[in-house]
Amino acid sequence: MKILYLEYELWPCYDAFYEKNEDTYYYGFDLWNEFRIGYQFTFQIKQFPMFINVAWPFGFGLYSTNKPDSFYDRMDQSFGDKYFYQFPLLFVGFKF
Repeated sequence: MKILYLEYELWPCYDAFYEKNEDTYYYGFDLWNEFRIGYQFTFQIKQFPMFINVAWPFGFGLYSTNKPDSFYDRMDQSFGDKYFYQFPLLFVGFKF
């Protein structure tokens, strides 16, 4: 069975950004959020209910610390590079 799939995720992380022009690492905390839309395919293998999610993500940072200036310059270049990823995500799992 195929159903429309929508998900929201908050992703806290600790990053180490390397700025090659300065030869320096910038360490900091980020909080990203991401929406995913796609399809979920459900099926069974023997008696185990399983699923596959194929989704396209749309996300951006909500909060970040200690980034080099080149990071912000890159993020300001275009809407597509800032919010959209160029590949679909594929998740496979068991249903409980």
